[in-house]
Amino acid sequence: MSSNNLKTQIISAKEQVQRVASIQGIAPETLNACATYFNDEQVLTYLQDPESINEKIIHVNQEKFADSLYKPLFLMRDATNERFELRREDGFNYYSIDLEAKGLNLRVGVDEEVHDLIMQKEFSSLNSISKQKFKKYSNDMVLENYSVGLDGIVVKYRDY
Repeated sequence: MSSNNLKTQIISAKEQVQRVASIQGIAPETLNACATYFNDEQVLTYLQDPESINEKIIHVNQEKFADSLYKPLFLMRDATNERFELRREDGFNYYSIDLEAKGLNLRVGVDEEVHDLIMQKEFSSLNSISKQKFKKYSNDMVLENYSVGLDGIVVKYRDY
């Protein structure tokens, strides 16, 4: 996939996200369309805020939304026949697997508390987790090649 194809994907993502009116009855504060591509030499991410439109409106169920958000992590784990390993770094606990492909070395995972709630199917409790915690760790760990999202998803580029 080239950066040109990413632009096509971002257009499609923008069209999809524009239709989200609510998640469990609550209007989202922000909407983003994101597409990411990586190869041997680079990681490209396009992130755009779509314009609001008044087309067909979709109301998203919180459980289905949370399940869809975190499912790729569990699918990657299953596809690689790896087990999540609990890691503790600078007071931040997260489960992760290591992925290596074509010279790209990534550690991908999820915050321990988020992981446990997902495993217990306690999706409604995910909103009670402090986003400030994730912001703090994102800022603290960026120099160590970490990205910690406000959803608790962790990605580390391992350069070796």
